[in-house]
Amino acid sequence: MKNKVKTESLPSPWAGLDKKTGGNRTGELWTWTAGSGQGKSQIIREILHHFYKKTDWQIGIMMMEEGIDKTCTTLAGIEASLPLHILSNTGTEEQQQKYWKQSLDISEKMFGESGRFEFKDHFGS
Repeated sequence: MKNKVKTESLPSPWAGLDKKTGGNRTGELWTWTAGSGQGKSQIIREILHHFYKKTDWQIGIMMMEEGIDKTCTTLAGIEASLPLHILSNTGTEEQQQKYWKQSLDISEKMFGESGRFEFKDHFGS
């Protein structure tokens, strides 16, 4: 107890959750469980994006129920404040191209050679 090292903690995007948990501490694993379609993956993407904006950490991602393409598109959509994963498949050809370009521009910054995300493709395993 005398030699306990202080653990770095980063607030989550939600103050109410932090009040109960003390924030996200390094070295800990959080497990999110809920029924199908309840938003677990979106919560994780919001937390990942929050870490991207608030830290300079390298961020490792292994999503169990979606491919890397969807994770990248939805993270870019959070950055753009647009549902790019939906908009890139709807609307006119011109609108699709606009959203696709925006998604690619943001994705290059977030995931390109200088990006801070590292992916493990685990979808379907």
